[in-house]
Amino acid sequence: MNLDTRGQALVEQLKLHVLDVLQALSQCHPGGPGLGNAVIERHAGLALHLDRQDHWLCWSILKVLQREGKVEAIGDPTKWRLKV
Repeated sequence: MNLDTRGQALVEQLKLHVLDVLQALSQCHPGGPGLGNAVIERHAGLALHLDRQDHWLCWSILKVLQREGKVEAIGDPTKWRLKV
């Protein structure tokens, strides 16, 4: 397995992990009010604890899942939930 393949496998694992976390949070079910990225990140254990640069890993995974049609962003400020 080359490095690119290993990296893509890790991204797939992160996507599945975030989807599992969203499924476990009733607020993030389809039609629910959703939760903010930072809250989802804490539940997923993905905080990197970086000053002024935290939350980007989880946000990026959520954006990929949005592009794939699995989650949706709602409201302002943005909250995330599973898509129907």
